[in-house]
Amino acid sequence: MRLGADFHSDQGNLYFALGNACHYAGDSGAALAHLREAETRFQRAGNARGVSECLRFRAEIQNHLEEYEEALQACEEALAIRRILCPRSHMEADALFWKGSTLFRLDRHAEAEQCIAAALSIWQDTGNETGAGFCLRVLGRLHAEQGSFAEARAHIEHAILLHERQGDQGSRLAAMEARADVYVKEGRLQQALPLYQECIEARKPQEGKGFERLRAKIQSCQTAVQAPELVVSL
Repeated sequence: MRLGADFHSDQGNLYFALGNACHYAGDSGAALAHLREAETRFQRAGNARGVSECLRFRAEIQNHLEEYEEALQACEEALAIRRILCPRSHMEADALFWKGSTLFRLDRHAEAEQCIAAALSIWQDTGNETGAGFCLRVLGRLHAEQGSFAEARAHIEHAILLHERQGDQGSRLAAMEARADVYVKEGRLQQALPLYQECIEARKPQEGKGFERLRAKIQSCQTAVQAPELVVSL
């Protein structure tokens, strides 16, 4: 019996959902395996949008795993599809953002800035303040790497404002941490510490890698400035 496109797309959706569940359960290996199965089903169905969703999600997971070269390839493939399917859309901006973020991790800063600026332009044109905030945060980090601290802080403060306006506490905290990181690069550790403190207090119920990362940053700053009054209660 010949199976139709709808059957393969339905299977693709099922495997995609399984990949999503595994990712949020912390099993990245299983998530990637399910996403590859989903991509295969979407390819059989001729479902280019589904293929691009799998590729983009794979890129996100591989970023978390620090598999940056593999993530970049997945981003580029997703972007190529989305530019044909829906140019100047949220989907194109999303792929550009992840490509730029991955290039940043690979220290390819000029290329990263081009991608992030392109994503920001689309999200601003389409009124997506959450996406614009993501881009501004990464642009701030890029400027900090270049030693342009005033520009870095301006971008990140704009991101914080957008996330506050949207009521997006998680994204706001990510931008607050980025602002603290800029202060550290400037040597302004006393200004970084309260920001890190605010971020870690919000993460305490969740624990996890984000909590451990923030704790290490606080302890490093405390050692540098000898500020025992800011010790985190664990």
